Amino acid sequence: MVGQTNKGITIEDEFPHETRYEISFDVNEPVFSLANVVPVEKIVKKERSKKNEVNEQSAVAEPSLHELPAVCDPIRFEIPLEYEKLSFCKNSVMWETVESWEAFCKMPQNPHFRPLEMSNAKAREGDALGHMVTFSNLAEATCKFQMDDPISDFEETLKALTELESHGFDVQKIRDKLELLMKYKTRRVALKGTSKMVKQKITEINTEYGKYNVEIGEMDKSIREMQESIAKLIEKRESIVANMQKDGSKAMELQKEVDELEESIQDLEHDFYKVVSSSW
Repeated sequence: MVGQTNKGITIEDEFPHETRYEISFDVNEPVFSLANVVPVEKIVKKERSKKNEVNEQSAVAEPSLHELPAVCDPIRFEIPLEYEKLSFCKNSVMWETVESWEAFCKMPQNPHFRPLEMSNAKAREGDALGHMVTFSNLAEATCKFQMDDPISDFEETLKALTELESHGFDVQKIRDKLELLMKYKTRRVALKGTSKMVKQKITEINTEYGKYNVEIGEMDKSIREMQESIAKLIEKRESIVANMQKDGSKAMELQKEVDELEESIQDLEHDFYKVVSSSW
């Protein structure tokens, strides 16, 4: 409740402990700072109506002075969103259990659940608990993702985070982790694609390499056959050369014999004509 006195404006806070704050300011100044905000003892006790009663578990914690806005409207003081009351009462015993889960211990949440104001009042608490469970499940699932999980699972998780965010959940840490995981996953897919292309090129090269080996093998076979033929030709040549040398030696011997015979013939002719020309 806001009231104006000659000293300033008095705000009666409607939080569980009914603490009242006195805010002093100069009406000629448009704004004031926390330096002018001082707490005062309980002065006025206000009887709550049943309409404004809330369960102690659903009551929002009383704001401390350092948490109040630094600048306020001198005529109208609005309670920050984080101090707004929920549109339902936390009656279920499940709240204590759910709020003690690891996800909420590591990432404390203060969802406002404002979208539930449009739903059936009897279903709001159950829907809110469902969103709490969903937050915990998404946090746990994010920490269990595997590299080979479908990218659609990551995308669906991101969509679910957006839904929770509309209810006042702080999902940035989970979103950051998801986006980083998706970045690594996308990069891995790209690298695997490049690796596949390189492997395909290696396969093509190996295929050509195999063809080269076949050609080289055929050439080596031809060379061996040619070498065998050459060896036979060389052997045959050596045999011919040996025969030729043998025949050459025989021809020389025969020529010597011919020379001796020619000399004998000449001697006989000389003797013949010598006898012819001799006197009786």
